[in-house]
Amino acid sequence: MTRIPTGIPGFDELIEGGFDENSTNIIVGSAGTGKTIFALNFLYNGITKYKENGIYISLEEKKERVYVHTERFGWNLEDLEKKNKFVFVHYPAQQIEKFIEDAPYLKDLIKEHKIKRVVIDSATSLMLLQKDAYARRQIFLKLMSIISGWGCTVLLTSEGTQKGDRLVPKFNIEYLVDGVVAVHTVRKGDVKDKALEIVKMRGTKHSHRLVPMKIVKEGIAVYPTQGVFNK
Repeated sequence: MTRIPTGIPGFDELIEGGFDENSTNIIVGSAGTGKTIFALNFLYNGITKYKENGIYISLEEKKERVYVHTERFGWNLEDLEKKNKFVFVHYPAQQIEKFIEDAPYLKDLIKEHKIKRVVIDSATSLMLLQKDAYARRQIFLKLMSIISGWGCTVLLTSEGTQKGDRLVPKFNIEYLVDGVVAVHTVRKGDVKDKALEIVKMRGTKHSHRLVPMKIVKEGIAVYPTQGVFNK
């Protein structure tokens, strides 16, 4: 099995070296847990460390806001875009369903720029537009069919919901993807920290532990040997 490393310190060792090549994975968590930063870190490292071009398909934030927010990590996405290594595509709220209609255009764009890594942020935005559970399932199945033709390793972001002791994506879509990574907020006294868990990873011997995750000056860092509740 070919592994696609994220390059995020401490993370890849949790999943045998990286995501399965051409797999579709979801990073799930509540607002402010670092889902988008994780996803962009995956793209940025792919370009700068592994020479794999990336595309960021935003169903929420505009390009200008994303570029400003990532400057704090020293990620010059605008420069990578000018070098045709990074592509940013934005679908405003009123045009989100056009994203599905634009499948042939996106496939051509991916081929033209030799894209190997894809981020879609977020799956929740697409699903919320659907009128009922059946329509949501159908639109997500359509999305999975489109993605399967891209020949890329894909990371989607999603809001989460608690199912027993597990944090999973909303709308029961975890069964339709290859991997699910959950980011939790944990309270230690009067401080809230972040923790990461591999909920699911097909064909992978993965960690089952809740491990600390932090947003640091370079992006995301994971600490697989530390306990979440260590002082």
